Amino acid sequence: DTLLQNQIDYDYGNEVIMSRHARVIRGAGGPVLKVGKASYRAVVLPPMITLRRSTLNLLRQFRKAGGLVVFAGKPASYLEGRPSNTVEAFVRECRQAVFTGAALVRAVEKDCRRLSIVDGKGHAIPSALYLLREDGKAFYLFVCNTSHTRAQLKRSMNARGDTMVRDRLAAFPEVRIEGFPDCAGQPE
Repeated sequence: DTLLQNQIDYDYGNEVIMSRHARVIRGAGGPVLKVGKASYRAVVLPPMITLRRSTLNLLRQFRKAGGLVVFAGKPASYLEGRPSNTVEAFVRECRQAVFTGAALVRAVEKDCRRLSIVDGKGHAIPSALYLLREDGKAFYLFVCNTSHTRAQLKRSMNARGDTMVRDRLAAFPEVRIEGFPDCAGQPE
């Protein structure tokens, strides 16, 4: 939840998929880990017990190219299911952070933040989660307020008991979505 609440978008990686479809390329802004059609400027590894050799080799290649690799929490002490110090040696070359909290955000924010949702004083709104997708020249942004109480949700239900969108065109002057560097225009 730490990254979500701080509006840092991410995907989960799968070591099998990565072994088949991932490669390191030189993007316009620096090294990129490409998995299928998706591109990543950073990789965060959560606490884990074991790591595949193919994943370690890919991460080494990404790191050597200048990519950001962050170990968040206890790194794997096993490689391919066998005790090994190999991962631990690689960890010393990478950024390290605790798995939750501000240290994790600081470790990835500069390289990974695409947008911020802030209040009128410029403070992040942790309950505002978002999904940002790019399709050609267009960006699609979905923002969800997760701070509703049960009573607020009850008032938002129609006669059948389904929650519904109310006032989807309403303005919220106290909330700002701050642009991101690769955005060609202003969100509407």
